[in-house]
Amino acid sequence: MGPPAMALALVVALAAAGLAWHECLLLVTAALAAQRLELLRMERAGPLDAWRIGARCLLAGSAGLFGSVVLAVVLLAAAAGWWQPSHDQPVLTVGLIATVGVVITAMQMRVDRVFAEGGLWLLSVLGATTGILVATGGGSAWTCLVSGAGAAYLAWTSWQLATAGASFLRTD
Repeated sequence: MGPPAMALALVVALAAAGLAWHECLLLVTAALAAQRLELLRMERAGPLDAWRIGARCLLAGSAGLFGSVVLAVVLLAAAAGWWQPSHDQPVLTVGLIATVGVVITAMQMRVDRVFAEGGLWLLSVLGATTGILVATGGGSAWTCLVSGAGAAYLAWTSWQLATAGASFLRTD
């Protein structure tokens, strides 16, 4: 199994765990991991012409925007009581987020990317841990707030990626 297949398996496993456990933090992590892995794949693709870069950025940005809308709908469904999030596996949830962060950070090719990626995943682990700890004390809205922040970050970075793709397409 090569790195692309392992990356896809990682994202699918996170999403499946998030759905099975009703854990919105894992659903957001799966979407974020998919985006970060796609960015890494694009970086490793080597020098491409502007048209191909633009098409890849536009496609990845559009997929990320779609994912962030789906996550927002899930979070709104949870807030409305139509979907009941659960935090029955707090140690496994934080452990999975940390593991994904370590794997994706280790896959980076440049030192500056290692620090940037590691910082993003450290922030994700700290946010998830804080959300879960507050939720166990009765503030279950905190995990939705952390998940919402992750979905907003995904939407913002996806928008940046899509607009960069459009710029590349215009220059070619």
